[in-house]
Amino acid sequence: MAPYSKVPKAKTIFGQIAEASPANGCDTVKSVDADSPSPIFLLFRSENKPEECDAITKSRMAEIAGAKAAIIIHYDDNIEEAYLYDEGLGAIINIPTLLIKKSAGELILKTLKDPENKEPPTASIIFEIPQHVTVDMIVWLSAALQDSYDLVERWRKYQLLLSEKALKFTPHYVTWYCHSCKKSFWNVRDNDDCYSGGRYCAHDPDGPGPANGRNVVDETLYQLCIFSKQTKDEWWNYVIAFGKDEDCLSFKDPKKCRERLMKENSIDVKAIDKCVKDSFEGDDILIADNRILREERKHHLKRKVSFVPAIIINDVTYKGNIDSGEEIFSEVCSGFIDEPQVCSSYDTEHRVTMKPITYYSYAIVIALFLLIVFFFVVIVVYRKMMQRELNNQIETQLSTIVAVSYTHLT
Repeated sequence: MAPYSKVPKAKTIFGQIAEASPANGCDTVKSVDADSPSPIFLLFRSENKPEECDAITKSRMAEIAGAKAAIIIHYDDNIEEAYLYDEGLGAIINIPTLLIKKSAGELILKTLKDPENKEPPTASIIFEIPQHVTVDMIVWLSAALQDSYDLVERWRKYQLLLSEKALKFTPHYVTWYCHSCKKSFWNVRDNDDCYSGGRYCAHDPDGPGPANGRNVVDETLYQLCIFSKQTKDEWWNYVIAFGKDEDCLSFKDPKKCRERLMKENSIDVKAIDKCVKDSFEGDDILIADNRILREERKHHLKRKVSFVPAIIINDVTYKGNIDSGEEIFSEVCSGFIDEPQVCSSYDTEHRVTMKPITYYSYAIVIALFLLIVFFFVVIVVYRKMMQRELNNQIETQLSTIVAVSYTHLT
């Protein structure tokens, strides 16, 4: 499934299968033979053809045509190395997109075009997280992104509801590599955004400022060492504190800031320094490979993570609202074979605490309504009183005028 896919809350999609026209889905799409207003489109993926477009374009064209989902048929059966990349516009896609083998796609097309089938075939797509005794939760972070720190802080209170035996939580960090450095056989020293000859790089966090990508890679290593060498609570406390500290997140004086936070959170500075130093497989850290970052890269390539922060639950990428701790917690709970009591009890407690808030809201609305009615009545009464007073004044003035006129006449 494409990383930009949006999974419906019901986690199930049902609809007719329709062959798209044009078949590659690179232009305005319409259904070839299905009458359903919301079909599931079959789109083709070509190999090295000039008219080929990216997966996001295919998904967007299918969505505009009213499709509930898009199924892209790969050009061969080797989809292990295939990937539907998010080129940065994935946020505009609101339907799921799946990639299937060529053989599977041909089987569906054969069924679709079978003259004996009087009605178009239908498909049901179910999005479920595999259930395990222990849920495995992996978060992919960037040491330079505020969103990553916000996610860690947001998730912390839910993490505490589940024991470490029930939920295995593991943070991983994304780094990038220098393409031109690879051509130089990782022998580049003068790239300030990279270590290990260009194998592990990060984007410059402040552009023309004093910080550089190496500062971010440094912080990545330190956070990984804290997680592996210290207690998990110390990692949580450090990372949350780092995300709240503007000086640290700006990387103006990263070493000073990092040491201050480690001391404040009872972290053994010397032990973490040693962990980071020993992770380089040689004295020249600008060229030497790094054991910890190499393992992170292997995980990165295996999971094909294309955006951060990202959450993977029981080996399935979470597609819900990453800004909602409750939704993430609900998804984690659905990954247990036997759901812990805290999952249902937390939901019950949350609903109970919401009731007084609801009644209180109603009370406020009623009070405001009565207040408006009161002011309306006061205004009406006041206007009537003013009208009566005005009428009295007019009558008095008229009586005076009449009396004066009568006197002159006599």
